Amino acid sequence: MGKKENKKVRWVFLSFLAVILIFSIWAFKLKPVESRILEVEFSVGSTSGVTVDTDKLYFGRLVPGSSAERAVNIENGYSFPLRVKVSASKEIAEYIFLDREFIAEPGKETQIPITLKIPLDMPYGNYTGKIKFDLLKA
Repeated sequence: MGKKENKKVRWVFLSFLAVILIFSIWAFKLKPVESRILEVEFSVGSTSGVTVDTDKLYFGRLVPGSSAERAVNIENGYSFPLRVKVSASKEIAEYIFLDREFIAEPGKETQIPITLKIPLDMPYGNYTGKIKFDLLKA
């Protein structure tokens, strides 16, 4: 085998190893163990109102310029710590404020405060979106 073929074989072998390494990192550290999606609903109007249903994260009705806070509990039922990455759907992302990443210890429940801030110029109406919690090995 010549030098050119030897380099080609080495390059293919190293490329193969790199792909396996990247996949392993993704599978064990970057791929969520579990994902949870929480639906969010609120409305904007001339008066404030409260919704007490529990099938979604309801903020009720808020007036422009106001804010509301709710809390969500994340329970880690695994035997290892979880890194929780949080994202909000584009429909509500600019109005929702919360920790975007945190650690949930095994066997414990972590309370996450979520704040909704309504801009002064937000039109009246009903709004919905989602908050996604990706649970990854820490």
